[in-house]
Amino acid sequence: MPTMPMGGGSAHAWFAAPATFIGMWIVMMVPMMLPSLAPALWRCRPIAATRPSAAMALACIGYFFVWLVLGASAFPLSVVLMRPAPIMTGIVVAIAGAWQLTGWKARHLACCREVLARGTHFSAFAALQDGVRLGTQCARSCGNLMLIPLAFGMMDFATMVLVAVAITVERLAPGGEHLARVTGVVAVVIGVVLTLSAAGH
Repeated sequence: MPTMPMGGGSAHAWFAAPATFIGMWIVMMVPMMLPSLAPALWRCRPIAATRPSAAMALACIGYFFVWLVLGASAFPLSVVLMRPAPIMTGIVVAIAGAWQLTGWKARHLACCREVLARGTHFSAFAALQDGVRLGTQCARSCGNLMLIPLAFGMMDFATMVLVAVAITVERLAPGGEHLARVTGVVAVVIGVVLTLSAAGH
């Protein structure tokens, strides 16, 4: 995790920290989101009237541009969580889990599942814009779960894999809405256990 320079840091150092974080964020987001994004893009391939491969590539660029912007926005939070007290990690995980149980999550997950199921009818010219729309919808659906890798650290491979599996399952599996609630309950329990354990030390 990049660190912020303390007092008197050069302009290069102040630029390097967020740039490094955003680079790590994108490297993390691509393998986490592709399992659920790829089927939708493949279904769209015949729909793109001209240059379907180029249309899919542009849609991907638009999709991950949304996550790039979110990564830049998440950098200040990553600084706060860089060396969090163990109790803070538990609280963040519990909040992310509780979010899974809200009406907001249910509505946006339902929209995301619908879009991924039917595909996006993009043309080569509109693919970039459609990718941005799809990325925005997906971010609304699973942005809360991205708090968990931030809390544990983006270099925690096991956490990244578990969150990626949770996102893919809730988007693509039959009954994904119910599985999202199960994920939320599990995350709340883990968060509470971590918080109580930290408070007891």
